Amino acid sequence: MIYKFRYDQSNINTFLELIETLLSVEPLKYNKVQYLLLKAIILHGIQQYDMAIETINSTIELLPNLYYLYLRKILFLTVISRDSEALKLIEEVNLKTPHLKFNLGQLRTCILVKQKNYEDALKTTNDLLKIFPDRMEIINNKAIILAYLNRKEEALESAEHLIQLGPNWGNSYDSYGIIHMYFEEYEQAIEKFEEAVRIDPTSDFVFQTWLNLGFCYKKLKKYDKALESFEKGKLLTERMIPNLREFYFNEAFNEAEKNLSEIKKIIEELKKKDHQHSEK
Repeated sequence: MIYKFRYDQSNINTFLELIETLLSVEPLKYNKVQYLLLKAIILHGIQQYDMAIETINSTIELLPNLYYLYLRKILFLTVISRDSEALKLIEEVNLKTPHLKFNLGQLRTCILVKQKNYEDALKTTNDLLKIFPDRMEIINNKAIILAYLNRKEEALESAEHLIQLGPNWGNSYDSYGIIHMYFEEYEQAIEKFEEAVRIDPTSDFVFQTWLNLGFCYKKLKKYDKALESFEKGKLLTERMIPNLREFYFNEAFNEAEKNLSEIKKIIEELKKKDHQHSEK
């Protein structure tokens, strides 16, 4: 019922009507939850945030012990900056679900970094490392948080450790590049970002790498390279699942739009100056 109508017939009202029809005839709670979860994800993707959260609440009412539903709600709350509610829910769920400590800890870290509460984010990360000492995602977070705390040597040390653990994981080079970029070491940052793209050109994070490359090239006044990088980053960002883009990198996407406009003006002005110079 959901997947067999033609694409040119698709619209949100049709989708919602089909979901409601399915819910009215579906006897099993678990199946109802799956339909409601799909509805919530779609609503969130088209920025109907309040309706999305109401829908995810309905899934929790049906199956309160299905804890990945709480993870989804935390994600939704964070995107719309209801951070205090998200953090409170993390604490509540954490007490009941020790098997979700990694996921909840990662979400908590993301929220604290978003709030620029780097000290608490570092504490959360260190607590997670006691339980998961070799999880690269946690070490990755720690390296970047240390940079934000201006603890450069420790940040670089963590980045080196990350590359030793995951030499073929492009994200480790991307994070190393972010640290160099934060300390305005743009040439070194570009080396790391280009390595990240070479190792993993189709990864989930590569759009961010291209945006960061654009920023570094702009700082070095290599405007043609900056334009190319920002255009690639913007295109890849547009192709992301909307709620993931908003959770992680919505600000970066908006910054790309602004930088693209600025760089196009700079290149146009440079071309005019060259043309005027050649005429003389």
